[in-house]
Amino acid sequence: MQTPKTVATVGKNQLVAAAEKIGTTSFITKHNRAGKGLGVQLFHSVEALEAYAHSSTFESPVDGITLVQQYIKAPEPYITRCEFVGGKFLYAVRVDTSDGFELCPAEACQIGDFYCRVGRFYAAETKIQYCG
Repeated sequence: MQTPKTVATVGKNQLVAAAEKIGTTSFITKHNRAGKGLGVQLFHSVEALEAYAHSSTFESPVDGITLVQQYIKAPEPYITRCEFVGGKFLYAVRVDTSDGFELCPAEACQIGDFYCRVGRFYAAETKIQYCG
């Protein structure tokens, strides 16, 4: 199994440099702190990332840290999400990624971005940044 190269960035200005440092054609960006795959974007060029970073659709992470990560295409369109609390393994679930990266499999999270029964964290620009 491959492990993707990852660079943590603070603010928009470091995103492009991090993508160039990784040195691959395709990469993803994701929030350092979020949940259910919020903020995950796939890019196939540094230019596309730069355009996104300076657009009105850019999603700023809650803590200001965006991870830029080498994209490794999986042989099958799914991930195995493992949950740990206090260093103890709780469960693993296989989640289909065919329709994108927003992946919270919990029934409570399948209600859109209006309300989450299991926990809420509101940011200024968006209704829910973290659900879980």
